[in-house]
Amino acid sequence: MSIVLDTVQPITKAGRAERIYLVFVRCASFLCLIGTIGCWAGLSGISSFYGVAALGTQVAAISGLDVSLAALFPVAMLGLWLRARWGVAIWIAVLLLQIVAYGALPGIFGDNMPLVMMNAALLAALAIVGGYLIYSRYVAAEAMSR
Repeated sequence: MSIVLDTVQPITKAGRAERIYLVFVRCASFLCLIGTIGCWAGLSGISSFYGVAALGTQVAAISGLDVSLAALFPVAMLGLWLRARWGVAIWIAVLLLQIVAYGALPGIFGDNMPLVMMNAALLAALAIVGGYLIYSRYVAAEAMSR
């Protein structure tokens, strides 16, 4: 019994930050799953939730945006779930692609301001969580070096 109690480590700031980051990327992975289902439902004509049913998004599908998103969302979802760096990079690329397409070019791809705002909020949340993770690792490294 005392051996088990001796091996239990208290939750440090770095451990807490790792757990927050894990929960964040798992939630982001779930959002990518919803995006994947929405893209494929729209491309197949099942739903107008997110896809080619609206006139503006028909142009996006013809230009390959929705096809690209339908292929990139599952890859980003897997990478985020596995906590791989490439998953975060692909997810950031997908978010920026949607922000540029629907925010900067609404005449071509259609106006989807709620999606643009949600993607901007997700990028800000990623910056905050990532910054907290880096800061906590720095504090833990400083404490170990003393």
